[in-house]
Amino acid sequence: MEFMEALGWVPQPDLESVRVSPAYATAVMEALRNKPISRARALELMHGHIGEADLPQDDDLEIAP
Repeated sequence: MEFMEALGWVPQPDLESVRVSPAYATAVMEALRNKPISRARALELMHGHIGEADLPQDDDLEIAP
């Protein structure tokens, strides 16, 4: 610790923002298309990576067979 203080090193924040993986984002969008989650929940799960305008309209969402 003394060595770090002598160098003026300051710890960086671990989580400035939550990042989602492409696989996670794909799963969220798939769940939205299949209707188990709402548009609001999809936005919440994406942690700010997309906005309301980025989601497909309800007419564009298809229920998978």
